[in-house]
Amino acid sequence: MSTAPIVSIEGLTFSYGDLVVLEEVNLSIDAHDVVCVVGPNGGGKTTLLRLMLGALQPNRGTVRIFGLPPEAARARIGYTPQRSQLDPRFPIRVLEVVLMGRLGLARHRRLGGARRFGPHSRADREAAIQALEEVNLADRASWMFSSLSGGQQQRVMIARALVSDPDLLLFDEPTANLDLSVEGDFYTLIQRLRRRLTLVLVSHDIGFVSHLVNRVFCVNRRVWSHTTSEITPEILTEMYGEGHHVIRHEHDLPEGEPAR
Repeated sequence: MSTAPIVSIEGLTFSYGDLVVLEEVNLSIDAHDVVCVVGPNGGGKTTLLRLMLGALQPNRGTVRIFGLPPEAARARIGYTPQRSQLDPRFPIRVLEVVLMGRLGLARHRRLGGARRFGPHSRADREAAIQALEEVNLADRASWMFSSLSGGQQQRVMIARALVSDPDLLLFDEPTANLDLSVEGDFYTLIQRLRRRLTLVLVSHDIGFVSHLVNRVFCVNRRVWSHTTSEITPEILTEMYGEGHHVIRHEHDLPEGEPAR
């Protein structure tokens, strides 16, 4: 079995014009890692994710996903944006949103190439229903997407990413628009997905650094890698400055395991 990292970034520097956002970034993510990317606003978290997706190109350095440039590995990458980016007035049903994940380059490599046009096949629809079942929303397949709650819409977007059967799943601020009452469902879903996927989650929420996460990438122009146990008040002060607050989160901890 190959031990090569799923994500490998070496000597990466990226800027928007004269504004340097990321500088001399070196990191690697192994198979089945669950990594949380944290840092202040403008620190470069979302930019780092977009570089992994191939939506941006570095000024210097390399990004490799499964040993390939990101654009060559897109069929193995799932992505869930922070917001749905769908007009709430647009009349689209939940199943149709999920089926978007079967279009173009998002179609899985085993399906014999991407079909960009034409009706969805029976296999497409079966895969979409299966993805909805995984996020516990199969009974909402015929509902209008705009009729769902914010938490349900987020789970539909996760199903859209899962329907292409990715090996790497990227989340941008997955809990930013969720009520505390539905956050627990999201954490339960992450626990299930981590069994078969490599997960990268961008978050402002330091409390997300919990028993679900193997490692933490602290991003503020440069990137530092830590295990969850290494995150100290001193590290947070260096990254966020004075005056930050840390909220304690406890999500379905295994019996006998202390909260961290």
